[in-house]
Amino acid sequence: MRRRSFFKILGLAPLAAAAARAEPKPAPAAAPSGFAELAAVSTACAAAAQDFLRLALPRLAARDAQLADCASAAADAAAACDALTGLCGAKTPFAFGFARTVADVCAAAKKESEKFPQIPQCAALALTAEACAAACRKAAG
Repeated sequence: MRRRSFFKILGLAPLAAAAARAEPKPAPAAAPSGFAELAAVSTACAAAAQDFLRLALPRLAARDAQLADCASAAADAAAACDALTGLCGAKTPFAFGFARTVADVCAAAKKESEKFPQIPQCAALALTAEACAAACRKAAG
C-alpha cells in the first residue's frame, strides 16, 4: 500500500497501474514437455562447459592465453544454461523468452570451441552447445 502512495505522490500512478497489470507471456502450446526437454539440453550444455573450464582454468593460471576467449564463452554458456535450467524447473513462462538469449550464448560458445577440435572437452562443448542452441531456438519459437 505504501508503494502505491509513493507513486501517487510522485505523479507516477500510471506507471504503478501498468506494473500491476503486467503479466508474463503465456507458454507455447507444447509447454509441459518443452520444459523437460529444454532443461535436459541446457543441463548437458552447462555440464560440458564446466568440464571445459576445469581444463582451461589451470592453463589460464599458467599464463597460457590461447584458450581465453573459449573459456570466457564457456563460462557465459554455463551461467546462461544453469539459469535456464532453473527457470524450466520452476515451470515459468519466462523460460521460453530467455531461451532466445541462451541460444545466442550457446552459438557463441560453439563458435569459439570449434577453434580447438583437438581438445576433447572443447569438441564436446561444441556438440552440446549446438544442440542446446537448436533446442532453445525451437522452444522460443
